[in-house]
Amino acid sequence: MKIVVIALAAILVFVGAIFARTNQSNEPTFESFETQEVLSDSSETPESSDITPSPTPTSAPTPAPTQTQTPLTDIGQFRYPESFIVSSTGTTLSLISSEDTDKITDWYKEKIKNQGMNVKAFVVTKTNDNVLNTLVGADGKREIRVEIKKNSEEQTVRILITVK
Repeated sequence: MKIVVIALAAILVFVGAIFARTNQSNEPTFESFETQEVLSDSSETPESSDITPSPTPTSAPTPAPTQTQTPLTDIGQFRYPESFIVSSTGTTLSLISSEDTDKITDWYKEKIKNQGMNVKAFVVTKTNDNVLNTLVGADGKREIRVEIKKNSEEQTVRILITVK
């Protein structure tokens, strides 16, 4: 049995070698590519060093104007008269007051209208003595947002004003 397997393996190696030789003679070799025809001659084209490219004028880029976020309104004018300032930045003002939330809300509603703004949103929420009133007014150039909060467990009203 071993002799049959060895003989079969030898025949397969012999057939593989013959097949590889016949296939090799049909493949193009590197030498066959050496006889390619030259399609153009460098003597027919003008020398590239004789031609000097001329620069084409371009316009210098102009910087685009940058828009800065500067409020058009002094945030201090939105301070409720009977309040104390907790914190203030250029665009936000945080206040506390002991006044009634309805009185504060009415004052801000009138203040927004006096600024020539339309009240875009006016939301009053009262639940279990918790109050959250939100006023938003805008005139196309600026926007003011007033948030009036009172927790049932607190005596003070928190007011947050944001101007954009």
